[in-house]
Parts: sequence; C-alpha cells; structure tokens
Amino acid sequence: MNISALCFNDEEIKNVIDTVGHNGICECSGVETKVLDIDFFSDFFSDLLSVYQECPTSKVSLTDIIQRDWNLFNSTNDAEKIMRFCIIKYKPGLNPEHVSYINDILDIIALWDKIKYNLQNKSRYFTDLGRLYPSDPYLADFIIPDEHVVKGRKFYRSRVLPDRKAYYQKKDMGCPPPEKNSSGRANPIGISYLYLCSDRDTTFYEVRARYMDRVSIGEFTTNKDLDIVNFATKVSLYVSSHDGDIVKIIKRKLFLREIAKDLSKPLTRYDTELEYVPTQFICELCKINKADGICFESSLHKGGVNYVLFNGNDADCTDVSAISIDQVTINSSGKKH
Repeated sequence: MNISALCFNDEEIKNVIDTVGHNGICECSGVETKVLDIDFFSDFFSDLLSVYQECPTSKVSLTDIIQRDWNLFNSTNDAEKIMRFCIIKYKPGLNPEHVSYINDILDIIALWDKIKYNLQNKSRYFTDLGRLYPSDPYLADFIIPDEHVVKGRKFYRSRVLPDRKAYYQKKDMGCPPPEKNSSGRANPIGISYLYLCSDRDTTFYEVRARYMDRVSIGEFTTNKDLDIVNFATKVSLYVSSHDGDIVKIIKRKLFLREIAKDLSKPLTRYDTELEYVPTQFICELCKINKADGICFESSLHKGGVNYVLFNGNDADCTDVSAISIDQVTINSSGKKH
C-alpha cells in the first residue's frame, strides 16, 4: 500500500516520506505525489497496534482513540484506510470499532485519580512516586525535566489594576511575598512561585480580565537557562518509538495528560485548598527531580501555554505596559433539563 505525506499530521512521518519516497499514486488520496510503501513503517504500526485491545464495552473506535491522543493522521478517512490495512497485516481479527488501551496502560491512566485520593485523604507529605507505587518501575522517571528554556526568553504576566491605581511598577509584577501568598494549583500557601504565560493574550484570560478592566502587563526575561517539566508537550509517536519502549512512552504521555487536566483546570470560587494538594505535590516532585518549573496548556485560551517558575528570581520584569479591555466575547454550552 503506497501512502503519502498527505495522509498524516505527524511531521516526522511526513518528513520521512518526502525524503525517501518516490513518485507515485497515494492509495488514500488518489493524488500523484511522493509515496512510500507502508511496509517501510511496519515496525511502527505493528508496535502501535500492540497497545490496543478489543473492548466490547468501549464507545470509541481505533481511529477515534489514535486521533484523539496522537493526531497521527490527516483525516478520519485516511486513518480508517491505513489502520484497516495494518490490522490485516499486524493484528488480524481485531475489531476496530470498539477498542481500548491494553490494561497496563489503562492502569496508568487511572493512577492519577488514585494518587489524588491518597494525597487528599490518606498520606500527604510523601513525595516519592516510586515508593508509593513500586509496581511500576518507570513511574518515578515520568516527572523529569524535558524542555530547556534558554536565557533571555520572554514571558508575560498580567495584573488587573484596582480602581484609582494608575499603574503597577516592575517590582509589583513578580511573585507576592510568602506571607501574602495564598494556595494555587502549583504552590502551597506561603510558598511563592512565578506564574507566567507564553504570550500576552493568554494573560488576559488567566486573570479573568473583564470589559473595561485596566490591566498591567509585565514582560519577563529569563536570566538563566531553565529546565522545565513540560505537561503540554506534543509527542511525535513515530520518533519517540525509535527511542525506546512504545508502551513506556505512551504511559508517560497519558499520565502527564491526566495531571495536566488538573493543572490547567480554571480556579473557581468554590475551590478549596484540598483540591490543590495533588498538583502541588507534583510540583514538589518536579523540584526534587531538579526542575526549575513546569508548563502546561491554558484551558482558558486555546494555543496558550502557562509556565510556573519555582524560583521567582529566575526571570526579571523588564517592561510594564497598561491597557484597557474594550471587548469581551462569551460563548456558552449546555443542554436543556
């Protein structure tokens, strides 16, 4: 079966096809372009299928779960054509309409809820995942720095200006002092972390800026190289599978994804400090593993990434500007009861 880069979203697979492919007709799109026989990727697709199992109670198909978690293919149609071919070659008899991950991976996906329960209700001040869950020897390696932020990188932080205050100075834009610091998703009460964003617009969403609010925006510059645990990382499953056990790679990605959901969950007026304990625990574990901070996707602004630096002195506020919010768009969702 000849496939082309047009079939995929994974940039690394696309690059391989464009580099070593030959002219021909893509059997998915019908387009004449650079193509490569799917057998070139036989090890990858065989390994990929090995992490899924038939599950009659599952409501998702093989292509649904692959696209949801890995965004591997350009379209559902391409995914179905290629995976049907691969099933025949590498896992005959698998019903692709109702699948789940194998139990080893499902256990890791469920593990975060177990950790949260234990931290909130049983044992709190215990930052060794390996000892907590010795059944998985790799678990302690999941929370390790995997992004390098170079000295001089720009980040942003906003504060809503109260009435009658014209502006904030640079010294006002950093971490609050420990005695004034309340609990957050990342930091316990009394411990100050520096919350930053990858771009200006995301900061407005994160501080819940409203119509006619005046906002001070601080531009921060890192003053040293930093090692970050990236909970927002986009994994090329194809490249990653060459570097090690695909099951371990998938387990780490999906475990971090479950943590990221809680890290990026918007704060509400009904939150209690108890709800923050699990993610505070994870940040403490990151610090123990020599990380300078973490990053995760903003749930309030699509495409935005939030950064938390454990040492507020690792980035300097180099500029402050003030703006007024002159437009707010509100979207809603729900159903009738």
